[in-house]
Amino acid sequence: MKQHNLLIFSLLMVVIATFFISAKATAGWLIIEQQDDGLGNFGSQAVFIQGQLLRIENEKSVFIVNLESEQITLIFPGQQLFWTGHPDSLRKAISDKLEQQIDVMLAQMPPGMREENDSNYSAQLARFRSGEFVPDTSFQFEVIKLPETDSVLHYPTNRVEFYADSVLLERIWITQAVNPYAEIDKQKLARLFSLFNPPSRVSAHRSNKEYQSITSSRFVLKSLIPTPYGSSITEVTTLVNRNIPLSLFEPTEDYRPAMLERILEITMGEDRKESGNPFKKPTDNSRKSPVPELPQRPQ
Repeated sequence: MKQHNLLIFSLLMVVIATFFISAKATAGWLIIEQQDDGLGNFGSQAVFIQGQLLRIENEKSVFIVNLESEQITLIFPGQQLFWTGHPDSLRKAISDKLEQQIDVMLAQMPPGMREENDSNYSAQLARFRSGEFVPDTSFQFEVIKLPETDSVLHYPTNRVEFYADSVLLERIWITQAVNPYAEIDKQKLARLFSLFNPPSRVSAHRSNKEYQSITSSRFVLKSLIPTPYGSSITEVTTLVNRNIPLSLFEPTEDYRPAMLERILEITMGEDRKESGNPFKKPTDNSRKSPVPELPQRPQ
């Protein structure tokens, strides 16, 4: 079923791309990324760019960014709901929710363990509230630029590998032939996506100045991240330079605006009620509504 939905989503994006091919060329872009986590799970994400507007969507959710006004819109087709506001409002709401969850966890811990974890959680929460990335200097970071050239989506690419303490973190294929994000403030975009991406070694190294320097004027067409279960691969499969209608950066007309508290229920996995009866708790034998997957930070 998941692969069937993915096929429908991908075909829909290709139809949209075909429509754009016949349109007058402007600064807009359509990018389709395919993901394979190495465990038989596949995903697809579409990115639309027009000026300083971005729309990033997968099968279950849509994320719209206006970098000029610094407004974001979260859209959930399954619930036909959306929320628009400043990212700081969302960050504060998420922080407050996390603080409540942390207090509950700490209260259930033995006193000695509670004091130790309280300090750790407080530091992490403070970093999240600030929205500032603190580089991890506890490991040796290394960049290796490989001389080999490859072709991805008919574009010439170079491979670059990133290591931490001699362990491969990520291998990317980058090109200078095209760059849909040339006019986009990548640092501002990355800060917005830090709301949804949990801290990890990969997110840490992508915020490293060496990674930023290499990718700032180049486009990542493919990424490989080793995991204990195999390689997680993300690859651009469609890239179209055409005008994107501005209406695509607005919520669907028949969707309803939601309070921020309701959006947090959805994004933090508390929205697991069956459709048709929002007050009935799902049983083990009933089909649970999947938690919407927020769009990931683009390549």
